[in-house]
Amino acid sequence: MFTKQLENKVNKFMRILDARDPYTAGHSKRVAKYSIWIAKKLSLDDNACSELYKAALLHDIGKIGIPDQILLKPDRLTEKEFEIIKQHPRIGASILSNMEPKASMVYAIQTVRSHHERMNGTGYPDQLKGDDIPLFARIVAVTDSFDAMTTPRSYSTQLSYREAAAELIRCKHTLFDAKIVDSFTEILEECDYQIANYEIEFGEGLL
Repeated sequence: MFTKQLENKVNKFMRILDARDPYTAGHSKRVAKYSIWIAKKLSLDDNACSELYKAALLHDIGKIGIPDQILLKPDRLTEKEFEIIKQHPRIGASILSNMEPKASMVYAIQTVRSHHERMNGTGYPDQLKGDDIPLFARIVAVTDSFDAMTTPRSYSTQLSYREAAAELIRCKHTLFDAKIVDSFTEILEECDYQIANYEIEFGEGLL
């Protein structure tokens, strides 16, 4: 349950991370919003949506433990640096496992640890495959990747929403859950890739 006390804890974590990496602030909120859209398309109940929203907001919290020179590097990461970045799901899950009440963090811990897992087992940190990857993590994997592709970064080419959707479709079954990709691309098609219009019609997608 997303209580006021828990919301305050989540916001505190977000402020800490935002202070280190301004990119992450908007990113985490957009990932949470897109994730809720998908959850509603999949007819998840209100409690599940609340748990997913919390987990999606926190998905990158482990980056608190990544050194600034790597986290904020404006260029592409070296292979060694990328291996360090790949530790953030483990770090994040460890941070959340120490939060009380522990029962309120179960889904968030799963999602934070597993949002970089891929359907064919090529993800990290545990090389989970298919339905062994928790549902919320499979949803966040799609929305996290979509937002990363459509956000300008100094070291990568920004894709349009249509181009990013096409990439998700290309990688469904192998990297991403096909049902989740289909649900999200259906949303994008419904608003003709004008996400602002979808926000106006359905609100911000928050609980």
